[in-house]
Amino acid sequence: MKHNSTHHNALLKSLPAELRSLVRGFGSALTEVVEITGLRGDDEDRGGAYRLTFRDQPPVKARVVSRSMSSEFLEATLPDLPADHFPRLLAANSRAIVEEWIEGVSLRDAPVTESILFDCGRLLGTIHSLPCSGKSGSHNTVCYGHWFDSSMFRLLLDGVFDRSLARRIRDIATSHQPAVAEYGVTHRDFCAENLVLREGRIYAIDNLLLAARAFDEDLARTWYRWPLSAHDWRIFLRGYSESRGIDAYERHARYWKMFVLVNAIVTRLRIGGEGAAAVALQRLHTLLDETDESENAGVIPFPWAA
Repeated sequence: MKHNSTHHNALLKSLPAELRSLVRGFGSALTEVVEITGLRGDDEDRGGAYRLTFRDQPPVKARVVSRSMSSEFLEATLPDLPADHFPRLLAANSRAIVEEWIEGVSLRDAPVTESILFDCGRLLGTIHSLPCSGKSGSHNTVCYGHWFDSSMFRLLLDGVFDRSLARRIRDIATSHQPAVAEYGVTHRDFCAENLVLREGRIYAIDNLLLAARAFDEDLARTWYRWPLSAHDWRIFLRGYSESRGIDAYERHARYWKMFVLVNAIVTRLRIGGEGAAAVALQRLHTLLDETDESENAGVIPFPWAA
């Protein structure tokens, strides 16, 4: 018993202070702590994530909430997520959360059928249909313009873009920027590596970036984080459109894609260097080439092309 207590206390002490009080509340001895934090998504201020195993109850996932995130929004929104597609929130404070551990096969490693893609699109649409405790409804996109310009200035200042390329990117983006967009609950990291399949059902297992943002930005983030063929993206959007129309996204997809890619490049350069930003840079140059080809041909590209 003393050995178990000593082991439990050592494991508890290995956790960030923000998590310890929540873990003590479970009233069961820790038997294993595995850190599962990694360079994932595009948030430079993610807190640590851990799989915690207890002596006499199921394992849980524990996470530290980064200082840049709204813990109030998370606590208000997580309980509203459908229990048959999301882990249950077990405990929370202003800087940490503990959730049910969902065991399953990651969509990053599993064959993804059309049925699964459709269900995934429908699930993202379900998230966008949730009641929102933050900004919701139609609002202008002035803030997005400021964020975009700030990121472009950073990339220009750091020599990632020269003036000619920066001007070209900005001109294309601003010419496709919507004046208004629909806001509400967004996931911001909806992609294969954060989705698992368990007993035929899709579960979203990493929901820490939930925020009140523009829905079409969220769609573009999925387009970037989960590269799909044009055919598969159409299937995904069909599922999504069961909850919300995609006309606005189609009209302004080029802006949202550029916004997402430019910000991803800035963040990934900061947290992982050139190698981490390589994919986003390549996707941006491909998007620019496609834009040039469509404009030279005098046509608008198929809006949901990958």
